[in-house]
Amino acid sequence: MRRPFPRGLGQETVRLRSALCEACGAAPGQSFSHRIAASRGGTYAPSNGVRACGSGTTGCHGWFEAHSTWAGDGGWHIRRDRRDPLEVPVFLVTVLQPLGAWHLLDDLGGRDEVYPDEFGLPEVPVHLPPGHVRTVLGRPLETVPWVEP
Repeated sequence: MRRPFPRGLGQETVRLRSALCEACGAAPGQSFSHRIAASRGGTYAPSNGVRACGSGTTGCHGWFEAHSTWAGDGGWHIRRDRRDPLEVPVFLVTVLQPLGAWHLLDDLGGRDEVYPDEFGLPEVPVHLPPGHVRTVLGRPLETVPWVEP
């Protein structure tokens, strides 16, 4: 893995990137979910973290842990055979993209949208966390007038 990254700095940088859960859009995102687990050498670098609702057993963070293969399909977990988190796209929900899009993350807290076909990815991961698409910014999808279900 790469150089160590200070825990507090990495968590704060990811928090500043998004106050929302980056997997489902529920507010607020409550935890730093490692894409490569700390037990497998993952760091607190912002590219290795996703802001998630819940904890390691609840919300989207818990879903990532309970369904690591499915979470890998969305880039929320990075499998052992994969590369550096800087090179692995992740499917994120943002305020401007409430239904999600693929992004590459950097260690400054930024994210760049990428075209999924450039990485051999589907438009949308086959498996999504339970709250995804049913809510936008914590509101039921049908009550958000500017988004078509």
